[in-house]
Amino acid sequence: MLWFILFGLAIAGIAIARHLHLIDEIYGLAFYCASSLAALWGLAVAPSEAQISLGLLTLGGLQLQARRLKS
Repeated sequence: MLWFILFGLAIAGIAIARHLHLIDEIYGLAFYCASSLAALWGLAVAPSEAQISLGLLTLGGLQLQARRLKS
């Protein structure tokens, strides 16, 4: 459950960092770094099933994005 909370914090931090990036670069960069560390920590403590499923979802999303860019 800790990994899910850390991933949630990482997603929220990235959303906040995108907004702050428009206002001030330093705070946005700090949020990006903290969010990245939270995501890595969450992935490290996640069960292997969650790691595999998140990896497959990421690869599927990248493939869908590549198809949209082609057309």
